[in-house]
Amino acid sequence: MSGPSQPIGSPLSRWESIERLSRRLSIEAAVPEVIPLQLELSHSASRPLRTNSRSERQSVKLDYDEDVHEKRSGEREGSTKSNGALSDIQEKEKDVEVGENVETKDSEVIPSVKLSRNRLILIGAAMFFSNFTSTISTSTVMLSIPSLAEDLGISVLSAQWVASAWGLSFACGILISGRLADMFGRRIQLMVGLSIVVVTSLITKFMRVRIAICVLRGIGGFGMSLASPAAFGILGTTFREEPARTIAFSIMGMGLPVGGSTGLIIGGAVASAGRHGWSYVFLVIMGFALVPLTLVFFFVPPEPKRTLSPGWIKTIDWFGAFLIGGGIALFLFSITQSGLVERGWSEPYVPACTGISILMLLAFGFWEHHVEHHLSHILQPILKLSLLTRHNYKVASIIVCAFCSFSCTAGWIFMATVYYQEYKGYSPLLNAIHVIPATLCGIIAMAAVMYLAPRIRAPYLLMTGAILGGVANLLYAVEPDGLTYWAAELPAQILLPYSTDMMTGVGSILMANLVEQHEQSLAGGLLQTGVQTAIPTSICIVSLVQSNRAQITGSLRTGLRDGFWFSSAWGFFAACLIFVSLGKVGLAKDVGYQYGIRKRPEEETSGNDTVQE
Repeated sequence: MSGPSQPIGSPLSRWESIERLSRRLSIEAAVPEVIPLQLELSHSASRPLRTNSRSERQSVKLDYDEDVHEKRSGEREGSTKSNGALSDIQEKEKDVEVGENVETKDSEVIPSVKLSRNRLILIGAAMFFSNFTSTISTSTVMLSIPSLAEDLGISVLSAQWVASAWGLSFACGILISGRLADMFGRRIQLMVGLSIVVVTSLITKFMRVRIAICVLRGIGGFGMSLASPAAFGILGTTFREEPARTIAFSIMGMGLPVGGSTGLIIGGAVASAGRHGWSYVFLVIMGFALVPLTLVFFFVPPEPKRTLSPGWIKTIDWFGAFLIGGGIALFLFSITQSGLVERGWSEPYVPACTGISILMLLAFGFWEHHVEHHLSHILQPILKLSLLTRHNYKVASIIVCAFCSFSCTAGWIFMATVYYQEYKGYSPLLNAIHVIPATLCGIIAMAAVMYLAPRIRAPYLLMTGAILGGVANLLYAVEPDGLTYWAAELPAQILLPYSTDMMTGVGSILMANLVEQHEQSLAGGLLQTGVQTAIPTSICIVSLVQSNRAQITGSLRTGLRDGFWFSSAWGFFAACLIFVSLGKVGLAKDVGYQYGIRKRPEEETSGNDTVQE
């Protein structure tokens, strides 16, 4: 091979380039073979060396041969090390989550592995039952409150905390849990959370003291707050390609209406059974929690081992966790307690707790902004506020829209309970039978999400669901007295589920696609926080509207009508907000590509085949 003349030191400088390129190709990119040394040597040695004498050429040749020998020995050692590194990488690949590129301490990217179709189906089933357990834990206990109160000899208002304790601890812990799941591992956190639910439900079965039951329910709710965002994150990192991603999130969302309908049937049956029948509800909850726990243990791949630095616990933003957890807890406590005490908001400590909670939430926002911009080198913020403002506030908009949509549905649930039990005088079981069409139609709504989400733009689906939720409340508000159940109430219950189920299915896909892979659980925690705060807030407000109007007018029916009117306003407001803030969003499955967060499969393939020198 001919070439320009080179100085005497050129072969050594070429060796440095060869070594760097070989190390990059073999170790960093995980290429199983290094560049053959002899080819590079022959290429370098073929270039003529300019010398002034024969003795000088011989001296250079001897030096060059020694260098070649040293480089060959070093290359053998490097090859051995690289093969060892590759073996470690291959071992790690066995534990890598499907669809997730894992960054190691050296920032190299380990490619994802494939799982069988049956295993993916079982993973999706595990996440479905995780949502199912969360919903049935609430709906069954709600309808069992009257029989529980009678058996324990306490008032129904005092017994309400058995149901409220779960939602309170669930809501205040879910955002923090989402951040921890992204930092330290989703699979183990999901199993720990479900295990807590199993153990606390079993112990609650044998308890006969209200305070002890409330404490156990609170611990169980905290366990579910650990599990829920971790399950969301596992789906987001496991199912990365369409249509599997949309189907997986739709199936997970289907756990809400299925759990709700099952819970209504079980809770209503138990409430109408014997004196101690309510305690068996907790065995039912335990049994259903064991299903996802078992599936996760056997079928969700273990995550790569994470090396924690000695002072890792100090890097967690514990002060921010205290502010957000305490703020949400105090806010929900005051909201819930206002409806349980006789004087309501006239009780001094109720508005005081509300004011303190608002101050804590504002302080959390300022503190997280400070941590993100000034202390990020020593602390990991619970929530980077920049996450909410990305892409023209799309993430924040989805959370607010979810709050409004669930407020619409939660208001209807409360008003329908008062309507059937207090106005019409139905038993809890008969009440459950009359509202069962709403939960059954929720299953149809989630199935519709699987079909419609890949074909119709996300804002159209979300606006349609919000409007239908508003119309459902409107039908109860304008229904004339004496009208048959089939004329207005049944059509309203057919329309109602689309409000929350469209938001759950499409909103989850949007959230998962608008954030990075390492933020998936946090995104699920944010969405669930919006939902969990919406339910007690809307119930509190609509109950105030209903009771005040009934007291002023002296008519329970008038109060009910005004309560339904107010709940319908949440749905129509949500539709307007979706139009303004999300109107330019395309298909839910493509939003990640639309905003440059994810690469299309052909782009990823092209990028993986190209190695830049």
